[in-house]
Amino acid sequence: MTVTTKQILEKLSTAVNGLPTVLPLAPDVYPRGAIQSAVAAFSEFCSFKLDEQPDGSVQLEVQVRPSLIADAHRIVGELQNFLLHSALDRAHAHDGT
Repeated sequence: MTVTTKQILEKLSTAVNGLPTVLPLAPDVYPRGAIQSAVAAFSEFCSFKLDEQPDGSVQLEVQVRPSLIADAHRIVGELQNFLLHSALDRAHAHDGT
């Protein structure tokens, strides 16, 4: 298992236990607009806290709403998919492909 896969699975297991999940988001991969879109789209399911780091990255703390803990694994997984898809859409729009 790669380190990245292990980290993703650890993040998902944290959410399933009802604890906040912290997603480190590099600015060269996840532009601010992609993060804002994900937060807006998932605000019904989660609460969020953004913490900007000195290196320009963002720590996105995700807390699945207590009434949805049974679906936390799926919600956080879908959030990660949404974030990546939004980032890719913005990258393609920027480079014209």
